[in-house]
Amino acid sequence: MRLPTLRYEFVLTANCPGALSAQSVSLSIADTRVAVGQDEITAGSNLEMSVTVPATQIAPVAVADFCTPDDRETGKEEHGTLRIPSILSAQAALTCGNEASSEITYASESLDVLLRCEIDESATHSIR
Repeated sequence: MRLPTLRYEFVLTANCPGALSAQSVSLSIADTRVAVGQDEITAGSNLEMSVTVPATQIAPVAVADFCTPDDRETGKEEHGTLRIPSILSAQAALTCGNEASSEITYASESLDVLLRCEIDESATHSIR
């Protein structure tokens, strides 16, 4: 199955050690990268970032026995949603610096996808 374009929302806190201040924050998923500069970062406060990953950057996934025509007849609730773990991963980089030095801190997190089967009265199925 090919997944659609996915949008992820993140809340990050850019904390730099000692006398260093946040210079930039970047967030990458697959081949998509977003970044904010020093002017958009307030020390110690939350930074909201979103990344929209085009469907062409997401590999197909194998899904069996999900959202089948039999689900409507049997009323199987367990077929209503399916969580697929670690489909993508997000990498964040925080660059901290001052006039004398700079350093970069990296973090990475696996991202899950939740598939939802919607069955309408005309017996057509769609996965969202």
